[in-house]
Amino acid sequence: SGTTGTPKGVQIIHSNISRLVKGTDYVDFNAPHIYLQLSPISFDASTFEIWGSLLNGNKMIIIESNRPTLDEISQKLETENVTILFLTTALFNLMVDHHPSSLQNLRQLLMGGEAVSVHHVKKALSLKKFTLTHVYGPTENTTFSTYFNVPGEWKEQSTVPIGKPINNTKAYILNTD
Repeated sequence: SGTTGTPKGVQIIHSNISRLVKGTDYVDFNAPHIYLQLSPISFDASTFEIWGSLLNGNKMIIIESNRPTLDEISQKLETENVTILFLTTALFNLMVDHHPSSLQNLRQLLMGGEAVSVHHVKKALSLKKFTLTHVYGPTENTTFSTYFNVPGEWKEQSTVPIGKPINNTKAYILNTD
């Protein structure tokens, strides 16, 4: 677990995955997409990559390496014309810094998992080629709970919002803390 450092297991049932990839609004799952299955199968983001593609009749590209380099990821994005991609925040920062041209074929880039760098978001927005979506959610809620599509003219200086709940999801603000 990223918050405790102690490994944990979370049961995910079919309806959790359906909530994530069917009848929702943070991704146009009806559009034809090519997904890159980059996340390890034990990481909750793999549910988005695998079931988002397969339950919606899309193509999923599997990266062969267990620990792909930035160059391998970049090459796969370009040669397979990947159109939708999820990257952890740290990997997003590295791709934006070192391989921004490999993101050119994307129609949507989702990133999240930890605090997002405003600098890197602005750098990604300068590419003006894809929808940039900040996603947030604990594993217990199955991958993503909220999303924020960063507008191209976004001028925020301090933080990137976690946005609003995806369809079929509720978020509660309990108090000011």
